[in-house]
Amino acid sequence: MWFCPDKSRVPPKQRCPEKGGVQRAIYKAWVDTLAVRNHIYLGQILAITDFDQFLHRLNNFSRMNKTYLRINIFVHRIKVLKLLFQ
Repeated sequence: MWFCPDKSRVPPKQRCPEKGGVQRAIYKAWVDTLAVRNHIYLGQILAITDFDQFLHRLNNFSRMNKTYLRINIFVHRIKVLKLLFQ
C-alpha cells in the first residue's frame, strides 16, 4: 500500500499522484492495539516512524531499545550461520 502525503492510500501497483509517498505494509488491528495499549511494537516499520515516537522517551526509550536488541540478535544469528556453513 502507498501512503501519500495528502493522507490518502493507493494500492501497491499504483503510485501516489504527487511525490513523497511511502510504500509499506499495513498493520493488523490487533498489532496496532498492542502497540497503543502495551507499548509492544511487532514488526516495526521504521520508514514512517516519527523520530520522537521511535525514541519513546516517556517509556524509558523502550521502543528504541527493543529495535536495537532485535538488530543485535539478527546479526548474531548471521554470525552463527556463517560459522556453521564454512
